[in-house]
Amino acid sequence: MIDFGEQLYRQHFKRSTEKEPFDYQVDVARLLFRGCNVLLRAPTGAGKTWAVLAPFLFDGWKTRPTRLIYALPLRTLAQGVYHQARDAAQTLGLHIEPTFDKHGREKIHPYVTLQTGEQPDDEFFDRGRIVVTTYDQVLSGLLEGPYGLSDRLHNINAAAIAGALVVFDEFHLMPAQKAFLTAVAGLRLFRDLCQSVWMTATATEPLRKVLGEALDTNQVPATPEDTARLYAQLPSVKDVRRTLQLENSSLTADAVLKFPQTRSIVLANTVARAQDLYQRIVQGMRDRNSNTPIRLLHARFFKQDRQSKESELQDLLGPRAKGPAILIATQVIEAGIDISCDHLHTELCPMNSLVQRAGRCARFPHETGIVHVYNLPDEPNSWLPYGNLGGEDPSLGRTRELLAKIGSSEINPQITAEWVEEVHADDDAEAMRTTWESRVTECIDRIHRKAILRDNQKRIADLIRGDDSDSLRIIIACEENLPETPAGREAISMRRWSLNPHLDGVREIGWFWDNSGDGPAWTRLRAREHLRLTYALCLRPEFAQYTEDAGLILGIPGTTESPLRVPPPRPGHTPLREETWVHHARCVAAETERRMDRDCPSDGFLAAGLSARYQLSRPAILEAARACALLHDLGKLQVGWQRWAEAAMHAKQPSYVFDAPLAHTDYDSEDPQDLQREREVSKIAPRPAHAPASAFYSLKLIPKLVPQTPPLIRKQVASACLAAVLAHHGGWVPERERFRRMIGELVAAWQTVLPETLGDAFEASRLLWPAQQLDQHGQLSEFLNWAVSPDSLPDWWPLVSYLTRTLRLSDQRATAEGHNHE
Repeated sequence: MIDFGEQLYRQHFKRSTEKEPFDYQVDVARLLFRGCNVLLRAPTGAGKTWAVLAPFLFDGWKTRPTRLIYALPLRTLAQGVYHQARDAAQTLGLHIEPTFDKHGREKIHPYVTLQTGEQPDDEFFDRGRIVVTTYDQVLSGLLEGPYGLSDRLHNINAAAIAGALVVFDEFHLMPAQKAFLTAVAGLRLFRDLCQSVWMTATATEPLRKVLGEALDTNQVPATPEDTARLYAQLPSVKDVRRTLQLENSSLTADAVLKFPQTRSIVLANTVARAQDLYQRIVQGMRDRNSNTPIRLLHARFFKQDRQSKESELQDLLGPRAKGPAILIATQVIEAGIDISCDHLHTELCPMNSLVQRAGRCARFPHETGIVHVYNLPDEPNSWLPYGNLGGEDPSLGRTRELLAKIGSSEINPQITAEWVEEVHADDDAEAMRTTWESRVTECIDRIHRKAILRDNQKRIADLIRGDDSDSLRIIIACEENLPETPAGREAISMRRWSLNPHLDGVREIGWFWDNSGDGPAWTRLRAREHLRLTYALCLRPEFAQYTEDAGLILGIPGTTESPLRVPPPRPGHTPLREETWVHHARCVAAETERRMDRDCPSDGFLAAGLSARYQLSRPAILEAARACALLHDLGKLQVGWQRWAEAAMHAKQPSYVFDAPLAHTDYDSEDPQDLQREREVSKIAPRPAHAPASAFYSLKLIPKLVPQTPPLIRKQVASACLAAVLAHHGGWVPERERFRRMIGELVAAWQTVLPETLGDAFEASRLLWPAQQLDQHGQLSEFLNWAVSPDSLPDWWPLVSYLTRTLRLSDQRATAEGHNHE
């Protein structure tokens, strides 16, 4: 066992958190420093977040991960972890804000970033050393369909986890047969190349078994005795008293108002019921002339209002709060929010959710609390969202039966673990009948379809959360203020079935977005079947009321419209400037070296993993990455591409002297004049696609550029390099006839610029050889199969995706350094 200097680590932990570490937190650090994967089981309020943040910020690693990707089940939970991580980084003197040069380019990245659909501050998982995100952001990138990015960028995040410590917090909230198995399969695919920590209070034995089999996780606590010691140490266990009380009625405002001078949290399963309770409780307290603060929190608030409410919670219900307060909320506070109450009133929900909710009651030392559990109301589909329109989830019924037997009980971690196991273990065992091995195969198939076959019809959402058609983006606007696209106004996400009761075919409630035909994109919403045709709705204010206190309420007239939103600039679409081919190739190669110093240092986890898995030394990996950089634009040396470049520069600067092959021309995609000029130039001198030609002309050059790769795997590594070159703009090998038309004659200057760029590695005969082949398409495809055939992908995809990511990000950065972008 590696001695990581426990005393020094304890001092570091206290400096970062202002608290002494628990023994289990030290155990987690010890395992991480040894390079292990960890399954951490600890009750709510135990400090699980710090158990991984503190080690990452410590210098005691033997082979250090270069990035911490902290994934949560809900974006509402990510804010809290993000602020914790920022505070710790600031305490340690790390950069928490970016710094820029005189040209506005980011020179020093923030140490902590937040990447969610609502706040996409780190779309490529590249700026922050700690990236707080959601699991669907991680998994969609891994599966070649990153949420929020264009299809052209499908492969840029496929290897984002390479070299990272990946944390899946509250992983029991991930759909077991979907996201959980996919996450396990993804990390198994990248075995040896990343570490993982799986944190939970309530995961069942079938899920824990899968983690052990697939990822060889080390459990903390490791034994029943360790678990007992953990409970004995935790103030959130030993110094609190929590009881559960089953009530014989549904949840009402009167039930809450029985305890007017306490801190109360009220949890409803749907936003509509939470809003109704809020209005009734506000009126009840008004009738009592009470000034007790009352707040409502759910997912149907605009971003600014929700963040304002979340920041208030610490004052009202945080560790130092003493006065009475009432919070009415939905599932958004089940995990990750450090608040407490004396009375928690909750509607019936599945047991694992109930245990999470109970963790917001009597959470802090020396507190006593009661968790009141109420029946669901007597109304249609009252079980939603736990089930579907056809019926309730079976776990809801089993929880109801178990609570009926319990009646009332003390709540402690040992008891709740038994409850969760009794209610959920059978379902999880059934879900695990889809084995992690078969999910690895399924993930490889999706990756092959998306990355190699470029099959954009095959979706990935069914491997993450389920049917991606379940949610809708909702905006509010009058007809005269309909935005050009749904992205023009801030949206609220809602489940599709929430709109069903309001579509009676009589009143017009708004418009649905339909850009599939020649008609207006915003089309009047009149029938339920319209909901299946879209991902976005615009509701009339006359039908959708919004207030900063209650959020969005359907069916009630209002006046507020969604705030205007300026979509973030599309990656890869900032202005380009003229740049010679040689200069660009050298700059991308230099940026590749800098990137590898940052992401794959010689003493880092990734370098050790690449050596263990592929027998590739770090110098060999650097060679391969440099080869990709030097050759990625080789296809631009074709006569057709340079003819277009010369015409484009003359069109903008008639006096331009074309004296060397170019990699970029002056062009701004946001400038209408540039757009028109490029259209006109392309009619005269069409610009050919260059990436397939780059890969083709590199066929014989690449092996010469990777001499430090062991001979037994040189073909596979060279093939992986070719795949990165081919895919560095998001494409792949076109069909045979189209590919043949893409391979053109090279300009005469290649005989000068290539030796100048490649040096001793260049041999003219190697470049000339491919052009002599009759079956150019077959030659390239056959060579690529060494790394990317269906049989090769399970072994070589991590290297292919890592080289592709490194090339794309290096290309972007190098181009941006010259006031350009990829």
